[in-house]
Amino acid sequence: MDATGRFFAHSSVLLAPLLYAQGLYTRSKISRLPEARGPRKGRVMGSSNVLRVLLLGESTVAGVGAADHNEGLAGQTAVAVNGVTGATVDWRVHAANGLTAAGLRASLKELPADIRADLIVIGLGVNDVFRMQGPVQWEKDLRALIDEVRERCGFAPVMLSAMPPIGHFPGLPQPLRSVLGLRARLLDDATEKLADKMAGVYFVPLQFDPDPSLFSSDGIHPSTKTYALWGQAIAHAALDHLPQRG
Repeated sequence: MDATGRFFAHSSVLLAPLLYAQGLYTRSKISRLPEARGPRKGRVMGSSNVLRVLLLGESTVAGVGAADHNEGLAGQTAVAVNGVTGATVDWRVHAANGLTAAGLRASLKELPADIRADLIVIGLGVNDVFRMQGPVQWEKDLRALIDEVRERCGFAPVMLSAMPPIGHFPGLPQPLRSVLGLRARLLDDATEKLADKMAGVYFVPLQFDPDPSLFSSDGIHPSTKTYALWGQAIAHAALDHLPQRG
């Protein structure tokens, strides 16, 4: 993000009253899609090598827009990891609609005490953007989240996903869409810089053409097609960082 983009992104806080009002109106008009149904853990069969994948995040990780978690980000990522490694993949989701980075960290106490992971995938940020969170606090919250989840689940590689293309969400009106898109790029830049600072943490960029088929009916959440593309991006980015266990 260049200096001009950063300037406009930071200056957008001056529009907060207008954006808040527009956001409330938009929220009242958009149908609220449910989270994915079914079990929040599963297995994709492969070789005797078993990889445990823990996915943490907000509504996208909770599979909003998909019928069940097999069609959502968790199942699609597990299938993609199985495809690039041949391993059996045990996946688990811990996510909820509306979570911020700070909220997700607070919810980690709900995880089983004995949970362990070979790969941690974090998909967050849209709710922090909607709340006009600044990059400094975002980086602090994200670092604290990573530290705590590793303390609970072991020192595993962490894949930090870039945010979905908020600046192209068809369900958002202008100028809200463009302003939030700039804010998302600001936080994505902070995420990428944090990944560069932390051992075993990797930023996963998302490069999807923002055509209508990539969105669910609400014009905000991903379609199952997008979840598949997203899962493939995570799997390929994680490939060189996965443990090799027999």
